[in-house]
Amino acid sequence: MPALCVARIDYGALMSAPADLSPVIEAVRGLDLRPRRWQWVSLSLCVVDAVYSIGAHYDRHVLPVVRRVAADAGIETPSVPPPVIDLADPLPLEAFLDRYDTVDVLLAVTNNRQRTSPRGGILKAEAVLQYATILHEHGIRTLDDARVLLDEPQRLDAVETALRTVPGEGGFGVRRGYLWMLVGDEDTIKPDRMVLRWLARHGADVDAATARTLLSELATEVTRVLGRRVTAWEIDHAIWTSARSVRTELHTDEDKPRSEDPSIGPDTRGVDAMAELADIRDRLDTVLASIGGQSSRRVVVDLDDPDEPDLHFVLTAALREWADDLRHQVQDDPEHPNRADFLRWAEAADRLHERIDEAL
Repeated sequence: MPALCVARIDYGALMSAPADLSPVIEAVRGLDLRPRRWQWVSLSLCVVDAVYSIGAHYDRHVLPVVRRVAADAGIETPSVPPPVIDLADPLPLEAFLDRYDTVDVLLAVTNNRQRTSPRGGILKAEAVLQYATILHEHGIRTLDDARVLLDEPQRLDAVETALRTVPGEGGFGVRRGYLWMLVGDEDTIKPDRMVLRWLARHGADVDAATARTLLSELATEVTRVLGRRVTAWEIDHAIWTSARSVRTELHTDEDKPRSEDPSIGPDTRGVDAMAELADIRDRLDTVLASIGGQSSRRVVVDLDDPDEPDLHFVLTAALREWADDLRHQVQDDPEHPNRADFLRWAEAADRLHERIDEAL
């Protein structure tokens, strides 16, 4: 294989580039590259997915939320094989905003009170309505409207400027990029930490913004090598799936999809912007479950420790996610044998969260 030299790619100072990207291309060729198999049938569902995916477990939190909205709106088949063309959007944004005209109305359906961030964030339900309102005000009401927008740079820039004002943007505009990817833009990707770490392990130490350019370039090269079109989305998803499989070996019960019904789930993921929290949450599972039997032991945590500036954020985010996770498990399986324990542990996590906030 001829060497691919970095000189032909302008990655700038953001990238710690290897002299030769051939090893990265070879690693990509060894992945399970598959075209997208499922897409949402409505722009409204794409918006819900994009907003709720930030910092949330996709199978346990995001998919159930989107499916609840679809079911409430009477959409029997919320996802279909791509391309989604010549299909009327079953829930245009004007209908979505009419149906869910307040945050409380939407919350009653989503049954998810996650926020865009642990400190100073707004309810994701509120962010969804803000996103939908901005798109609607710019004349974007359906999937077809959104795809047309992607081919109009000046108009797209105006829409993105407005969307940036909604709390929970994510680093490098990851939420907006994810929305366009859900709409059907195969070249717009949302590389998260697992993807960036995979690239770094294979000699391309880049940030999220540069990773987008790199993966698009890799898609071009892999397309040439394989003799079939390979998109940046395929590479991004294949990397993420590979990285996730390693995590699944350690957390099998966490990553196993909860539904056997084929849907968009296997091919679409939430943004894992806080991957480390998963490990912290797992440790909290063990610690909190044993609080009753360890009441004589005490752990003193200094929330003002200058050596741990992120301690408050990490603790509160992990506690909130863990408690939500337990409650969703109870909701998904009302007959779960550990139902009472799950609810008790969730309440313990809530109390600990409140105590941490009160301490500040």
